[in-house]
Amino acid sequence: MSFRYLMLPLAILSLSLSFAGPAHAFVQETRIAAVQEAAESPRKLDDYSQEELDAMPIAQLEQLLDEEELYAAAFPPIVQDYEPSPAIWKLSDDDTAIYMFGTIHILPPGFKWRSAALDAIIANADELVLETTDEDMDVGGFAAILELLKQTKGKPDLSDRILPQNKEKLRIVAEMMELPIAYLDRMPVWMMPFILYYDMAGERGSVNEYGVEMVLERVFAQAGKPVRSIEDGMAVFRAMGAMDDTVLLKDLNDTLSNWSGKGPLYGETPDDRTDSAEESADFFASDHDWARGKAEKLSDGLTREDMGDSFYQILLVDRNTAWAEWLEQRLDQPGNILLAVGAGHFAGDDSVQIMLEKRGLKAERIH
Repeated sequence: MSFRYLMLPLAILSLSLSFAGPAHAFVQETRIAAVQEAAESPRKLDDYSQEELDAMPIAQLEQLLDEEELYAAAFPPIVQDYEPSPAIWKLSDDDTAIYMFGTIHILPPGFKWRSAALDAIIANADELVLETTDEDMDVGGFAAILELLKQTKGKPDLSDRILPQNKEKLRIVAEMMELPIAYLDRMPVWMMPFILYYDMAGERGSVNEYGVEMVLERVFAQAGKPVRSIEDGMAVFRAMGAMDDTVLLKDLNDTLSNWSGKGPLYGETPDDRTDSAEESADFFASDHDWARGKAEKLSDGLTREDMGDSFYQILLVDRNTAWAEWLEQRLDQPGNILLAVGAGHFAGDDSVQIMLEKRGLKAERIH
């Protein structure tokens, strides 16, 4: 199955997609504006300047973001008949406690994931560590765009690299995403699955603003606590760009060839916003599994066969190995740390926990 890892929402969302932010910013802004327009809400995010949002008290900002009526006209409500209890692990020594929390990067408004135990950890943590912070991406955003341009420099447009019979379908994809075809043409092939999945998820209301990292970053910033990155997002960018995209092109061609040209390119969701609450619940099934703390579900779709050798090695093995080294070194400094990274990094045979065990360390599941 082409791009099999995209067929499982948790599989792709639980990996770090934050470094795709600069290239995806236009898609996200377009999606938010469209949803707000559909909802016809008097409380729109774009009614506020960035300066006003930055200065807004966290309680007011969360109220603004969490107003479900903003999306009521566009999406059915999220139904959660359970108390959230997402998985958390603890790595500690005598004077250091590192709480490892697996996250979902984009979520729909009103989706509940904070538990009393997690809130206590947040309140007691001295600092927050993410994959890549907003500040780091703001500083490195221009560099990221230059890196993308460098990766496609001298290469033919994507329209000229895919099979001739799929050119029209690629144009339809761009039209459905409300993007110029030139945007897709100059995009590195490795970014296509990320952008396409983000767009599909965005059709259901899942956006960065409601994702775990952005919520936590706002909470810690308002509390005056530091927020740091565990890795250099640009290094991941460059590693992805160095991949041989022959297999990715073949998968994209297979996907386009098997697509009717109508409806979503990936998944089983309808191509409009009139879907039923039951269909919406099915789409968010993996998000619900994550919020319920079903850690065994986190590894669904996260194998070399599902993702392909290159994606698996770069997105999971290499990064989890590096993070385990960082965690071991961080134990030398006292304090309470909340590490919030994609949930998929805590799953499977090459998880962060496995990498820690290879270093003689054990992270205990506490939640």
